[in-house]
Amino acid sequence: MTNMMFVFPAGDLTLKYDENTGSSKVFTVPDGKKWIILWIYVEVNTTATVGTRTVRLQYRDSADDVIFQQRGINVSESASGKLNYIPMSGGDIGSSGGEVTLPIPFTVLTSGYDIRIVDTANVDANDTINVQMMVLEVPN
Repeated sequence: MTNMMFVFPAGDLTLKYDENTGSSKVFTVPDGKKWIILWIYVEVNTTATVGTRTVRLQYRDSADDVIFQQRGINVSESASGKLNYIPMSGGDIGSSGGEVTLPIPFTVLTSGYDIRIVDTANVDANDTINVQMMVLEVPN
C-alpha cells in the first residue's frame, strides 16, 4: 500500500475582486508571486440592450497569449438578465437556477500571467461583470 500526501504551500489567502461597470476584468499575478486558483465567482448583469453575450474565462501568459479558455456552456446572456458563473477545479459542467458551473483545471499562474473574464460580444459597455476570486499567493 502506498501513502499519498499533498503538501500545501505556505502563502497568503487573498481575495481579489472587481465590481466596476464593464464587460472585461483582468487580474494580473504580481512580480515575485505565484497564484494557486482556489475559486472564482462571476456575476453577470446585463442592461436592456438586446444582444447575445458570451462570457469567457481566460488564463493568459505574460505576452497576453491565451493558454486556457472556458466558455459558458451553451448559455448566452440576454437583455436585462443576471447569471452567475462558478468555475471550479474538479467541478462538473452544469446549469441550474441562474447558476452555471464550469470545470477548470488545477492551476498555478506565475508572475506576469493573468486571469481575464470577458464578454467577447461586448454588447453594451454598461453591462457589469462582478468578479470575486480566492487565490493562494505564494512566493516564486
